[in-house]
Amino acid sequence: MPSSSTLPTPPDVGVTSHTLDIPAQFEQALALHQSGQLAHAQAGYEALLRMQPEHADAWHLLGVVALQSGQLQQALECIGRAIHLQPQQAGFYINLGNVQKALQQPEAALASFEQAIALQSDLADAYALRAITLLELQRLDAALACLDQFIALQPGAAQAYYYRGIALQQLQQLQGAVASYDQAITLEPALAQAWSNRGVALHALQQFDVAIASYDQAIAQQADYAEAHFNRGCALQALHRHADAIAAYDRTIALHSNHAQAYCNRGNALKDLGQTAAAVASYDQAITLVPHYADAWLNRGIALGVLRKAEQAKNATAVRWR
Repeated sequence: MPSSSTLPTPPDVGVTSHTLDIPAQFEQALALHQSGQLAHAQAGYEALLRMQPEHADAWHLLGVVALQSGQLQQALECIGRAIHLQPQQAGFYINLGNVQKALQQPEAALASFEQAIALQSDLADAYALRAITLLELQRLDAALACLDQFIALQPGAAQAYYYRGIALQQLQQLQGAVASYDQAITLEPALAQAWSNRGVALHALQQFDVAIASYDQAIAQQADYAEAHFNRGCALQALHRHADAIAAYDRTIALHSNHAQAYCNRGNALKDLGQTAAAVASYDQAITLVPHYADAWLNRGIALGVLRKAEQAKNATAVRWR
């Protein structure tokens, strides 16, 4: 699943309206901020605010520095101060929403992104962040509508089609999801997540060979993409290519040693190949990672039953030939 959108970079949010009046201290602090020197940028903004305590952009960007440094309450206070000074700055509400998301306050974040849109209806970042938040809240139809608005503003944004595909996939509109992922990939062929999610949708449509080709593309773009290797294993297993599936699960585990589902699926593939003892060991690994993993416990029980029957058969044969 998708991660949330990266934060807008400081020069893109709410700092252009004072270009002619910005003092040298602000320009210096902003340059430090843009170059990633957060501590020096913070010191610069604070020095400026001591001289000009009602400089809204300095308060805002001091809040962005705090956000980027993980100081969330400080970020909330600084950006709130900026909004108090200039309540009509749409960009301020975007980063207020980013802070609220980081504080696990998605409803508040949604309201902030909506306020940004109300103030500036063509602010693409606000639509993107609102859509991602709606996705996280499982308001899928609203997320789709918001993504369509974002695409109308930025038709070349591959990520918008990627998130649109996610929404459609969760709505079980699988053909539409594949079409959206195709559009994302057309715009950004290196977007590994779109290739992998496209494969998942194709798998759900039982187009396993095409799904594997999509996973291969994801892995070609990002060789250490553990979930793509795992998904590839699932498709191979659906085609009864159990040895190939095990190799894919092994690669998943090499990249992500805590992937309980890979161990469980690996156990299933080993069981199907008749390697029952090895299957039990794989289920044990899954259960060690997730003690209440019901499928792993169930499959382990089935495998142990097979082993017991085999042992009983062996003993019966030995008795017969005494």
